[in-house]
Amino acid sequence: MNTFGFQCDKVIIIESLPDEERQIRDGKLMSSGEYYIENLFPYCNSFREQPVQTDLRVADSALELFNHLDSICKRVHDVDEIPLIHFEIHGRDQKDGMTLKNGDFVDWHTLLEKLTDINVASANHLFVVFATCSGAFNIKYIMPRERPFPYYAAIAPDKPDFPIFLEQRYSLFYISMIIDGDMEKAFKDVISGEGYARIISSTCEFYLYQAFNDVICNLKAKQSHQNTIDKLIDLLSRRDTQSFHMSSDELRRRIQAMLSDPSLGSNTLQRMKDKYLMANDTRNVNRFGFTVEELLTAFKVSAGS
Repeated sequence: MNTFGFQCDKVIIIESLPDEERQIRDGKLMSSGEYYIENLFPYCNSFREQPVQTDLRVADSALELFNHLDSICKRVHDVDEIPLIHFEIHGRDQKDGMTLKNGDFVDWHTLLEKLTDINVASANHLFVVFATCSGAFNIKYIMPRERPFPYYAAIAPDKPDFPIFLEQRYSLFYISMIIDGDMEKAFKDVISGEGYARIISSTCEFYLYQAFNDVICNLKAKQSHQNTIDKLIDLLSRRDTQSFHMSSDELRRRIQAMLSDPSLGSNTLQRMKDKYLMANDTRNVNRFGFTVEELLTAFKVSAGS
């Protein structure tokens, strides 16, 4: 699990901020989105032979935001473009979503469903940057779910009080990502840096670990519950027949062996990879090949916990 497994063809800034929050940057009055598109990204691209594509989408309302996300999803479908989506939108004190420029409210669940559509179209390659107050709280709305995760990975602040500091941290992230071309290093640096606010990372592997651990804990509880085995024995027993049949002791031995088979966890993990990570998609060859042990070890949880 040492390979980050991410690539992107375009950085898309989606901005919805009040006009009065525009600031002087490099001698010019501009919004944060304009700063990235007009100043930072061109500078970073000047060091590259093949520049990274960038785009600024302004959304004054929830409808415009949804239209932008739908158009991004369509392009991913049509040309197999993999975007990095960066939100420059205010969060709320209630930590339950985002507030658009005109006052429209978009809750995390609705936004995550839109992002899931894009992530499915990209075969779980979507990376999301939240420059959103308390944006890290979107993770509370990811599980439980029946669809793939809404993004491969995301970063977000845990505090709303330091927008300039956040802009500087994200600028360093993009400098590393675009100039050095090392997405994994850029990701690790931005979440490990010291400062006034933490940058919280969310990855699909971590969500998979949580879901997998819940399933395995449930299976272990059933394995250790005598009533579960007794019910299966009652279901399979044929006490009223004179023909050959397995005894209750034999059924018990076989059921216990089946429930304790190590392959049970491996098979369960593979099914969950396919469901949540799209591991069986042809575009994901050589991705998500980690074992049960590697998944548990990566998040410092032993198999017996």
